[in-house]
Amino acid sequence: MAEGTLHLREEIHTGGIIEEVLYLFSSERRRITIHILHEVDSEASGRAGIMSHEQLAEQVAAVENGCHVDCVDRQSRKSAKVGLRQNHLPVLDEFGIVEWNKRSGSILTTTQTREFGSLLKTIEFAIRRVEISDTDRRRS
Repeated sequence: MAEGTLHLREEIHTGGIIEEVLYLFSSERRRITIHILHEVDSEASGRAGIMSHEQLAEQVAAVENGCHVDCVDRQSRKSAKVGLRQNHLPVLDEFGIVEWNKRSGSILTTTQTREFGSLLKTIEFAIRRVEISDTDRRRS
């Protein structure tokens, strides 16, 4: 077997990890959540950032509605809170991106918060560059 083929085969075997990361980033609400938590982690200056489930739900709802936290209506806040509790926080906790205490509602950031937040920003930046490149190509 050629050495290049072996290298390609090794890359393909990382597919499980790639699939997991793609699943993690597949939900817009989860991407918003990761961005918010990444910001909280950055503001913590080397310590774990912490916020409540309520605070996170308010911020997620604000981003989803394109408004300030003070303008978020009760229904939007409730939708974000339920979605986070039933779906997104368990996934983020399983990936190690947060330490979520379901009982108290506290959410702690981890080193994985920083890593996945940075990865998400890099991916979004690359996608914007591709979109700009495609737009420029169509204009030519």
